[in-house]
Amino acid sequence: MWLFQRAISYVANYQNELERRILTRAFYALSLDLELPQFDTTTLVNRLRREGLSFATKTLPQLNQAVLSGLASGTFDCPTSFRLARRSRLPVFLGFLVRKIFDQNGRVLSDACPVAVRSIRQICEYAYKADFAYSPSQISAVLDRFKENELNLRSNVISDDALLVLCSIITEQFFSDFDVSDLRPRHGPGVTSNVPINNKWDYQLSPNLPVYSLYGRYFFMNENDAMDSLNRYAVSKSFDYFRPSAFAKVILVPKDARGPRLISCEPCENQFIQQGIATKLVRHIETHPLTSGHVNFTSQEINRALAREASITGELATLDLKDASDLNSLALVEKIFRKTPLLDAFLSCRSDRTALPSGEVVLMNKFAPMGSALCFPVMAYVIYVLLYSSLVGLGDSESAASVYVYGDDIIVPTKHATYCSDILERYGFRVNRQKSFSSGHFRESCGGDFFKGVSVAPVRLRKIHSTYGECSAYEGLAVMFSKHANELSIAGLHHTAEIFYGLSEQVFGKLPFGTTRASYLHRHCRHEELESLNDLTYKGGFRVLSRAVSIATRHRVGGSSSWGHLYRVIGMLGRDLILPKIGLYDLPRRWKLRRGWVIPA
Repeated sequence: MWLFQRAISYVANYQNELERRILTRAFYALSLDLELPQFDTTTLVNRLRREGLSFATKTLPQLNQAVLSGLASGTFDCPTSFRLARRSRLPVFLGFLVRKIFDQNGRVLSDACPVAVRSIRQICEYAYKADFAYSPSQISAVLDRFKENELNLRSNVISDDALLVLCSIITEQFFSDFDVSDLRPRHGPGVTSNVPINNKWDYQLSPNLPVYSLYGRYFFMNENDAMDSLNRYAVSKSFDYFRPSAFAKVILVPKDARGPRLISCEPCENQFIQQGIATKLVRHIETHPLTSGHVNFTSQEINRALAREASITGELATLDLKDASDLNSLALVEKIFRKTPLLDAFLSCRSDRTALPSGEVVLMNKFAPMGSALCFPVMAYVIYVLLYSSLVGLGDSESAASVYVYGDDIIVPTKHATYCSDILERYGFRVNRQKSFSSGHFRESCGGDFFKGVSVAPVRLRKIHSTYGECSAYEGLAVMFSKHANELSIAGLHHTAEIFYGLSEQVFGKLPFGTTRASYLHRHCRHEELESLNDLTYKGGFRVLSRAVSIATRHRVGGSSSWGHLYRVIGMLGRDLILPKIGLYDLPRRWKLRRGWVIPA
């Protein structure tokens, strides 16, 4: 037993060392792309080697948060993890960038540089969302917070006040023409708590599950078919057939360096109906005159565009919620939807319990956790109607028309930002103050980060961890490295992109060029260069490739031959390219030529 544990420890240590080396190379390349001074480059690499991954995932994000807080409050407060410059409130590390944003006393400059903000965020947030292996303490902390949120919901009594009465009246009118009996149910792509992912049509029959009483016709053709199904469909060995109801179960998936994300897998029957209700609910909300363009599920562009505009004008504020899905209480949903038939539909396919990895079963006071198809549609509508009704109650209909919601990303008028935050917290939600911005020129919503109208969103490394010894896992990791390298290349971080192109090519070999629209693994190439390749003259019925050769040789990277790059360029042009005769250029003999394509031997 001890030998097995020692082997596991060795593999884990090897994996951590491999990830640290990749990250060290990536940060060194980033310092070259951002043209950092030698002192900052040396400090970055040395602290990463000395402090390990925690420097990239915990210490550097503290500096980023200090910069964003300084932009919002007007004064920079340097974290204790970084040494201050002499007679200054600014850090020595990245000091030449910080001085373009704040003066020596830490006050925001009137002409603060957006490029400097983006460079600092690129360094400090690069590895923040990477999926490093999680420690037992991180996993335990996530599970403890899940249970703590349940206790908070249980103790938080929501009174039936005037605002909730107004919300219920608006909701009744909003869904007056919504037919909950006419659905098109479907299975989702994820796992369920009681059925294997590839066998979802073989229901684990639970006759007393509420979903059968209301939507049984979607499972069986008639009553006789339901009775015959007792022998036709398999009954789960882990779930008692005569159990009053099945329940969900918790799994952990990667989120960011702070810890995993908790997802609750729903019973197959519940998820089947949830998908049907959610599809119709999303379509109704996105097309209704009251919420069209204000509550969105399919596109984040509206929130991003508003965040960009708000970073210039300051008229709108961006709010972010913490653990939003876990704090949307069942009691709140019941009070808002009490006058609609939707409430019975929701409750019929809602799981009231979930099983933790330890086997402990938790009674849920939230409406639905992440994993339920109804989690985000219902939560987004609840947030919107609360804020809209509260601003209408203030007599400010113009401000009520400026509320926008995408999941837990919220945009409200700046003058009512504090009031809206108080309303949400009154009904159990928790506003993340560090990621909410109502002052200054920085705004953040739906992945769009803007300062004075300029995008300052960094390119983040999200996938770096792989299960040691599994070839398929490393192939999947190489695919993610290739996509990440393209993101870096598009952002102009070419040295860093080469690190991940090289890691990907160790698995797949040399990658061809392609544009952002390419559906295959490729090295990113600008569209205008591809068009210049297509703009070739004909000679004797064949295309002349002299310009292709010149462009290929300009893209030599890592010592590769120009012929290898010519092959990449030809490969991404498509099968409409007619190759010249062999005599026109002395192509390597190892290449086999056929009409319209080049294939290595």
